[in-house]
Amino acid sequence: MLSTTYTIALNGVEGSVIETQTDISAGFPSFTVIGLADTAVQEARERLKSGIKNSNVSFPSTKRILINLAPADVRKEGPGYDLSMAVGVLTSELKINYDFASAIFFGELNLNGTLRHTSGVLAVAVSAAARGFKELFVPAINAREAALVKGITIIPVASLVELIAHLKKEKNISPSTPTKIAVLCANKRHDKESGDMSIVQGQSFAKRALEIAASGGHNVLLSGPPGSGKTMLAKAMATILPVPQENEIIEITKIYSVAGLLPPEKIIIHERPFRAPHHSASLVSLVGGGSRLRPGEISLAHRGVLFLDEFPEFSRATLESLRQPLEDGYITISRASGTVRFPARFTLVASQNPCPCGFWSDPEKPCTCTPIQIHNYQRKISGPLLDRIDLYVEVPRANAQELLANNTQTETSEKIRTRVENARTQQTKRFAGTTLACNADMGAEEIKKWCVLDEHCTTLLTRAIFTLRLSARAVSRVLKTARTIADLENARNIQMHHLAESLQYRPQKE
Repeated sequence: MLSTTYTIALNGVEGSVIETQTDISAGFPSFTVIGLADTAVQEARERLKSGIKNSNVSFPSTKRILINLAPADVRKEGPGYDLSMAVGVLTSELKINYDFASAIFFGELNLNGTLRHTSGVLAVAVSAAARGFKELFVPAINAREAALVKGITIIPVASLVELIAHLKKEKNISPSTPTKIAVLCANKRHDKESGDMSIVQGQSFAKRALEIAASGGHNVLLSGPPGSGKTMLAKAMATILPVPQENEIIEITKIYSVAGLLPPEKIIIHERPFRAPHHSASLVSLVGGGSRLRPGEISLAHRGVLFLDEFPEFSRATLESLRQPLEDGYITISRASGTVRFPARFTLVASQNPCPCGFWSDPEKPCTCTPIQIHNYQRKISGPLLDRIDLYVEVPRANAQELLANNTQTETSEKIRTRVENARTQQTKRFAGTTLACNADMGAEEIKKWCVLDEHCTTLLTRAIFTLRLSARAVSRVLKTARTIADLENARNIQMHHLAESLQYRPQKE
């Protein structure tokens, strides 16, 4: 008997529909799975045998079982196909009459017939809803995660016994109640392991730059001697990031679900991610890839911050791999095993010393590096990569007065975050109906529309282009930063002082 059920194959965070064609016929006893299936899918044969037997259903071990996962040219990876294949076998064996054409089955099977937590369920739910399926059967432990998606009924399956009763209409499984993101995010506080911005003594210029960066999603490079507070500032930035919108929460959670980093007890990622890989991180760990083409740090930082401490200490190849995602907001990974695209719209915050010893720009402690050492150290970061950074910030050593000052008058992260969120609210209204989320996402058309300059601003920018030798990309970033500064003041148009402040965050020579 031939039966057909449906599941979803994930390619990155996007899914494609897979037909699970099950044929059980008389012949030499065998169990074969075809359709470009990896080892985890092939091993499903043993999980199905034990799971079905332990669900008080006789397994057709004396027959020829052939399962085809179509289309055959789409690579199938992971254990999520177990449930669809099990239903295919059960349908043929028990002659179940159900509307399988409108249902998706996805989940990993235990040997005792129960279903276990499976990675990527949220991405599967989004894909199933987008393709018009009415029902999605998933492990009960994943049901609340899948129920974040609107427009599809989520059926939580605890075991094959329960599922069989439901499919035979003997005892229905109650659909999962839709999960409301607003309810999950209510009363949630920042749980970052970061100090408040008020803890950082002095450094008002750097704090202002980080406020602008958080408001518009701009990239920042902090440069200064050791102990000046660069790392502390970068980590404190996590406490002033705006609360993500619901669509951003779905985007972030999808990535963590696919990566297997979403714990069973955690339904969503309700805060913007802050990733800080060590400078010994490999290229694959940063951009993604590997044997199963998993997302890297730049994708795990999507809609959040990627903090690279000791920026020049990363390998040249690793840093150069950031150029394309910084520009496009996604990373395309091509390997012999396939091609996958992951979102990577992150804010880069990098910190560095000005030289190997760190004291080249320090007025108090002399630098011990030779000119050639300084030159070689600084050239580790290429011009094209530096050109993609919006704000260059010098972080000088704090003096004794600043270090010993009473910081009760220093602004807290909560107060700064209020201004940041107000600026982001304006940007959300401005880009309503588009895929853009903040000023840093703007392209040439949006810059032309929303970054209009008057005559005086045009004159200033013309002089700056000549004096600072600004490239076309740098000019765009100056305008986008100026637009963010104007948003922080609730200004309708970019004014002279907005543009002037934006220009002061450029290095003296481009």
